[in-house]
Amino acid sequence: MEADQVMKVLEWVSRSKQPHHSVAVITSYVAQKQLIKKMVARMSLSMKVELATTQTAQAKEWDYTVVSTVRSNQRGLIGFNADRRRTNVGMSRAKVCTVVVGNRCCMTTDPDWKVIAEHCKQATFHAPVTAALANEVESFVA
Repeated sequence: MEADQVMKVLEWVSRSKQPHHSVAVITSYVAQKQLIKKMVARMSLSMKVELATTQTAQAKEWDYTVVSTVRSNQRGLIGFNADRRRTNVGMSRAKVCTVVVGNRCCMTTDPDWKVIAEHCKQATFHAPVTAALANEVESFVA
């Protein structure tokens, strides 16, 4: 389940030695936001996590963001994620690091998401994102 992968990212950030002044999980789907909210409430994290939809994340900024794309299907239908404005909001809210959690095969059927995934694949990992996180979490990291 994608929400479990989001939790792995949050746990990693929480236990990392990097300062994490502000952390947010951003998704286009209210149901995903509510599920992650319940999961975060059961966790013991060393940081506060803000949960936002792409609509409520506009004009806000955090040090770290985790973007949960939600979509996973054989047909490559990516729903709200096909809206460039929503993608822009999700991808541009972090000052330090953005981690995208999603189904690469499904998301890369969209040309914009294909570019994002290729960038993540080719990018050199910078602190605080390390190869260890990429190996631990099935996601693409920006």
